[in-house]
Amino acid sequence: SVGLVLSVASGMGVGLEAAYVHLACCVANVSARFFSKYAKSEVKKRELLSGAAAAGISVAFGAPVGGVLFSLEMLSSYFPPKTIWRSFYCAIVAAITLRGIDPLHSGKLVAFEITYHYAFGWFEMPVFVMLGALGGLVGTLLLKLTVWYGHLRLSSSIAKHPVYEVGVVAAVSASATYLSSFLRMDTTDLLAALYSDCKYETNATVDQLCVESEAASIIALLLVCALVKLVITVFGTNTVVPGGHMVPSMAVGACLGRVLGFCLSLLQESVGDVGFFAECAGHDPCITPGVYAIIGSAAMLSAVSRMTVSLVVIIFELTDGIDYIMPTTVCILVAKWVSDAFGREGIYDELITLHDYPHLSTRTDFVFNETARDVMKARDLSVIALANNTIGSVEALLGATEYSGYPIVSSPATMHLVGYISRANLRAV
Repeated sequence: SVGLVLSVASGMGVGLEAAYVHLACCVANVSARFFSKYAKSEVKKRELLSGAAAAGISVAFGAPVGGVLFSLEMLSSYFPPKTIWRSFYCAIVAAITLRGIDPLHSGKLVAFEITYHYAFGWFEMPVFVMLGALGGLVGTLLLKLTVWYGHLRLSSSIAKHPVYEVGVVAAVSASATYLSSFLRMDTTDLLAALYSDCKYETNATVDQLCVESEAASIIALLLVCALVKLVITVFGTNTVVPGGHMVPSMAVGACLGRVLGFCLSLLQESVGDVGFFAECAGHDPCITPGVYAIIGSAAMLSAVSRMTVSLVVIIFELTDGIDYIMPTTVCILVAKWVSDAFGREGIYDELITLHDYPHLSTRTDFVFNETARDVMKARDLSVIALANNTIGSVEALLGATEYSGYPIVSSPATMHLVGYISRANLRAV
């Protein structure tokens, strides 16, 4: 926890939110040792870890339902129905606890929680599709660069000097993020500014983003911010310091989405409510750049992590509005389709493979050509023939062996398996 605070405060391209899942699972793993029900059963322990992961996402994004779906979609290969409501209970308790503590002193669970006051226009759907495709491409680029640098550092002497690596990355990140006021901000505060609605929210950063007379400089600064955030995220998430990729990835997508939304808003104001923008008649403002920022974040995160259903629910809980479920869903699906064209593995699976952790992926098809004979030890088997058995031969077999059951074969010569009988049933017979 201390390392996480220091790594985020240093300006490195890491975030708090994904690490919350790790911290919650660490607490669950330690707690399981004090209860024999969980300490002696790996299945029960995994159910406990599923609930902890849901609680972590709930605290990170203020999204208890999204946390449960995240645990189901991304982490758990074994998720019985009873685990769903238990995980939901964990997530709800975590969210209520966070609300009671109110660390932001604003009544919000997370800094970038936002409420929009306008529904989207149907003419914006093609733009949302374009934003999803852009998020899929840039997210895939971030994923591939992260994995490429991970292989590079492991195959070179960089990984042998982790302290020096962290020092250099932190120094370069701090220097790079000093270039503009957007980069100097904490990433969560940057997201809050990018998601903001110019009409209903005001502060120094939001006002700077909404000045139409300085559109060129704002667009340039946001594009530079996206590029710098992408680069430092590639290096930051590969160091040995604690931190996650979620919020840095979202920041890149939010910058690109805000640029697209801002450009579309400027175009609509210069053209007027005619043609493509005819639906804007009577609506002021018609286009909210903050909506494009949050949908761009979703597209970027979907491409990097391959989240889909859980991400839609998380965005729904963040925005507190059902109006944007459709564009968010479309954008996320397009982003995932685009990213899947370059590989089906998300950053979690890629990093597991990179660090050679034991993992049996459910997305990978395994073909086995071996037979039982290839893996069995050669020895005399205790079997029961289908015919010519006597009470004496069965009692002799039971007395000579202690197996819990016996194969039934057609004959000792062919050894063709035709059935199985347990020791208890054989005694009863």
